[in-house]
Amino acid sequence: MRLSAFARGLGLLSVLVSLSCGSSKGGSGNGLPPGSGYCEATCLKDCNVDNDCDVTTGELCCDVPSVGKACLAAAQCPRSCTSDSTCDATKGQACLSVSLDVDGKFCSTPDMAVRTCTSDSSCNTGEKCCGIYSSSICLPQDRCPSTCSSGFQCNTSAGEVCCMAVDKLDPAITAPGLCLASSLCPKACTQSSDCNTSGGELCCNGLCSTNCVKTCQTSNDCPGQLCCKNPVSITPRVPQTGFPVATTGTGGSLGTGGSVGTGGSLGTGGSLGTGGIKGTGGSPGTGGIKGTGGSPGTGGIKGTGGSPGTGGSPGTGGSPGTHCTGTPLYSCATCGATYGCTSAKCPGCLASGTTGTCTGYRYFTCADLTYYDYDGTQCSLTPGCLYDYYYGCTGTPEPCDYIPDQTTCAEQLDCNWTPGSTTCTGTPLACSQLSASTCAEPGCSLQ
Repeated sequence: MRLSAFARGLGLLSVLVSLSCGSSKGGSGNGLPPGSGYCEATCLKDCNVDNDCDVTTGELCCDVPSVGKACLAAAQCPRSCTSDSTCDATKGQACLSVSLDVDGKFCSTPDMAVRTCTSDSSCNTGEKCCGIYSSSICLPQDRCPSTCSSGFQCNTSAGEVCCMAVDKLDPAITAPGLCLASSLCPKACTQSSDCNTSGGELCCNGLCSTNCVKTCQTSNDCPGQLCCKNPVSITPRVPQTGFPVATTGTGGSLGTGGSVGTGGSLGTGGSLGTGGIKGTGGSPGTGGIKGTGGSPGTGGIKGTGGSPGTGGSPGTGGSPGTHCTGTPLYSCATCGATYGCTSAKCPGCLASGTTGTCTGYRYFTCADLTYYDYDGTQCSLTPGCLYDYYYGCTGTPEPCDYIPDQTTCAEQLDCNWTPGSTTCTGTPLACSQLSASTCAEPGCSLQ
């Protein structure tokens, strides 16, 4: 089972209650009625000690303070700590707070930690002391949006709206509203008719979502699934990484041109006509009647041979076969603009230019994608981002103009595919070079 470290934000919003109250199992600590769970394809296993888990595959019984225990892969098991000495310094770890919603500290890298502050001077260069949460924390300046109570306080020219439902995403948010891009602001609801039901949205715990997870009491409530009640499963950690500040992005750099295509093979000529039937010679002449001898003593007159026969008249040649003739009407440039350079109507023409480029400004960070869906799908579709069970979506998205293909570009939330431009060059084939089956060029015809 893949649980987003924040992503139940749109599907299991009632889960996101304050874990700092110390609740570790069931009840109000996870926003569900006692004994309830969520329908899942697979469930985390309850445990008390490591031997309750499948240690042969590397599972351990992981204890998440103020939440509970579950069997997890050792690499996903959070290590609680009280000092840096118990952490792996070779991996850059220190004993740090990782969420305002979870008590205690964990061995973590600084980029995954939250740092409380009292003023901007408490933070690093490029950061500010952001006061949108219950405790002010250091965040990059472009991750700390302005607070608001109405849209007039936001930068509407950059597409910002005053998002009043953000407290449902993270209970640590205490601001009445945040100036966010409209695409990042969830829609509040009281019933599913308030949502875009034609787009698959339902009203889930006060917000419209396409990832509404069903609550359950037993697995009989979950056709084809299981009713999962492990406290670690149903109370995911919510990282406080801020929200992106709306800005007008610049376009990506232009892509390079594609290689020039090769021309098609030449058409074959029409077949030759067959010759006429050869005339036959005349019948040979027959010899004359042999003369008879005369009277005895006087010889008869010798007969003469017949005249020779005459030869037959010569045969005539066959008519020529069907062939392509005429004069092409268009140049390659005109033919390409009219029919498309690769059309059968433009033989001999070559298309050249760019296939297209992926452009856009990376508005969303990998951490933002943790908010986006229930199971980390969008994180997995974003080059440069990596989904992790406990820490959510991490990494740095590749710039839009690094993405080479249209399919991957279309899967991004903040990139757009720009079709390339093509030119049609070359010289159209002469009509006589086309076969009867390829004689489709304007100006050419079969005869």
